[in-house]
Amino acid sequence: MILSHYNKQLKLPDFLIIGAARSGTTALYSALDRHPQVFMPEEKEPLFFCSYGKARKKTIAAGKLVDNWQNYNIDQYAAIFDSAEKEQLLGEASSHYLYEYLVSIDNIKKIYQDDAKKLKIIILLRNPADRAWSHHLLRTTNHSEILPFPEAISPEVVARRLEMGMLTVFDYVGYGLYANQVKEWQKHFPFTRIWIYEEFFTDLDRYMVELTDFLGIRPNKCLTSLKRINSSGVARNQAAQFFINRLQKPERWKDLFKKIMPQKLRQDLKRKASQKLLQRQSLDPDLRQQLLKHYRDDVKRLEVVLNRNLDIWMKTENSDNCRIQT
Repeated sequence: MILSHYNKQLKLPDFLIIGAARSGTTALYSALDRHPQVFMPEEKEPLFFCSYGKARKKTIAAGKLVDNWQNYNIDQYAAIFDSAEKEQLLGEASSHYLYEYLVSIDNIKKIYQDDAKKLKIIILLRNPADRAWSHHLLRTTNHSEILPFPEAISPEVVARRLEMGMLTVFDYVGYGLYANQVKEWQKHFPFTRIWIYEEFFTDLDRYMVELTDFLGIRPNKCLTSLKRINSSGVARNQAAQFFINRLQKPERWKDLFKKIMPQKLRQDLKRKASQKLLQRQSLDPDLRQQLLKHYRDDVKRLEVVLNRNLDIWMKTENSDNCRIQT
C-alpha cells in the first residue's frame, strides 16, 4: 500500500507473514513469490519492523560471535519493493516478528499510522516442541549454533545469550510460547489469520482457498506445489559433512556466485543439495515429552485465544506427515 511518511510517499507491504519460525513460512513465501498478483522482495527475513531503530544483533559464524546482517532504514526498506508492478499485492516474510511482537507492532503502528488496521497478518503455528528442535537443527546445519540441543535450551544459556545481544532466534523454547504473541497481533490487527502447520500442509488445496480469499488474489497452481526450502538435518556421511562445511564456509567464489546467479535459482540448488546431503534426525522422545509438558499451559491459553482445540499437538508424535517438512 502507498503510505505518507514525513511527507514522503512510500510503497510498503499489504501483508506480512510473521511466523512462527520453522513452520513453513519460507515455503509459503516462495509460493506466493511465484504468484503473478503478488510481489515478494528477493530477501526473506528483512526484519525491518523488529530492528528499526535498534542496534544490530549478534550471531555465530565459524564459531565466532559476529554482527548479524545490517538493519534497514525506512528508505532502504521501501526500496526492496521498488520493482513491484503497480497492480501487485506487496508482502514480506519475517518470522522474528511473531516472537518480537512488542517492538514489531509498535513500529508498524508508528509507520502505518491509521493504515495499520488495513495490514493483513499471516501466522503459521507448529507443534512448539517440534518447532524448537527443527530450529536448532537448522542453525546447527548452517554452523550458527555450536551447542547441543539440551544445553542450548537451558534457561541460563538462553538468558546469557540474549544479554550478550545475540539474535532472539537462539531462544528456541521461547519462540514456541505462542499465546501472548498471537493475542497481541490479533488485538492490534483485525485482519489476522492463523493456520496450524500440521493441518495447513496436509490439506493444501483447502487452505490455499482460504489464503487466496484472505489476500484477495486468484487461485494459482503455484500455491499447491510448495517446495521444502530451508532443510535441516544431519550429514548423511563424512563426505556429505565435508561438502556442507565447504558450502557454509565464507569464500570469495560464493560472493561471486551470488552476484551472477538469481536468488531463486540459488534456492533451488540449495534445496536439491540439502536433500542429497542431509538426513532428518528425530528429537529424543523423552526430551520431546518434557518440552510438551513445559508448553502445556501456554497451549491451553492459546486454545482460548484461538477458540479451538489443539490436541493435535499433544497427540501427534511428530510433524512428518506434512507435505512440507522443516
